[in-house]
Amino acid sequence: ILKPSPEEYPFLAENEHATMRIMKELGFDVPENGLVSFAGEQNHKEFAFAIKRFDRDEQQKPMHQEQLDGAMNIRDKYGKIGADNEQYVSYERVAKFILQHTENHLAQQREIFRRIIYAYLLGNNDLHLRNFSFIYPKNSHPKLAPIYDFVSVSPYPEIFN
Repeated sequence: ILKPSPEEYPFLAENEHATMRIMKELGFDVPENGLVSFAGEQNHKEFAFAIKRFDRDEQQKPMHQEQLDGAMNIRDKYGKIGADNEQYVSYERVAKFILQHTENHLAQQREIFRRIIYAYLLGNNDLHLRNFSFIYPKNSHPKLAPIYDFVSVSPYPEIFN
C-alpha cells in the first residue's frame, strides 16, 4: 500500500514512517514499511509511505480482515453513537469488545492498553475504530491486526486541537 502525503498534511508520509518505527522499537507488531522517494514539483524530492499488507497468509492468499466499526456495527469510524455529537464509543468499550472476540485475553488486554497509551504519548489523537481491526486466519480464532495508520498529529496543531 502506497500513501503519499496529502497537501493539507505536509510530510505525513515521513511522520507515519517515523511513528511506525517507534512502535516497532517498542515491541508492537508492525508490518514491513518504508519510504519511497519520487521527484515532486520543481525537482523537490517527495516521499510516500509504503506498507506491506498484513491481510495475506504465507502463500499471499487473502485473509479476512474486519475494521472495528464494522465488527461493532457502528456506522461512524470515530465511534459516534449519539445524534448529539457528544456520545462516542469509549476505549473501555473497545477493549471489552476485542476481549470478547479474541483469545489470550491477558496479552490482548495489554496490547490494547499499550496502543492507547502510546497513541497519547506520541500525539496520535486519530486512534479511531478503523485503526483497530480483527484478522481472521484460516482455521484459527480472530486476532487483533498489527498496528497500522499510526501517526502523530502534533506537527499539525492548527488542524488537530
